[in-house]
Amino acid sequence: MRGQKDNRVLTGKGNILLVDDQQMVCETGTLLLQNIGYQVVSFTDPLKALEFVREQQQPFDLLISDYSMPELDGVTLINKVRDVYPDIPAVLCSGDIDSQSKLTKSAINKVLSKPYGLAEISQVIDQMLKN
Repeated sequence: MRGQKDNRVLTGKGNILLVDDQQMVCETGTLLLQNIGYQVVSFTDPLKALEFVREQQQPFDLLISDYSMPELDGVTLINKVRDVYPDIPAVLCSGDIDSQSKLTKSAINKVLSKPYGLAEISQVIDQMLKN
């Protein structure tokens, strides 16, 4: 099996905060993740996501954020969310290969290349929520 891609879509349970400035990514991501068992709250505006986290203090098990967003990048968002949830695992999604090597040195649990498939993101979520 070495060298073959694992295409299994894993199901699970948990509350996920999904933040991406592209409406289509949020809508599609929310539907797909809900279909495999997760509760998802999504935002296209990282400042509104942060405000929601601070005001609602809804418990989230995982944060999935785009890296490149206007007003607040994904790393800054993750750090600010961790002011409320210090131990929340975070997955940062980036289409910029050059930035990924820098990102892996930060406090991000996992960096995912865009575009990613449902099997890949489901396996990453499964791994993050088991730790």
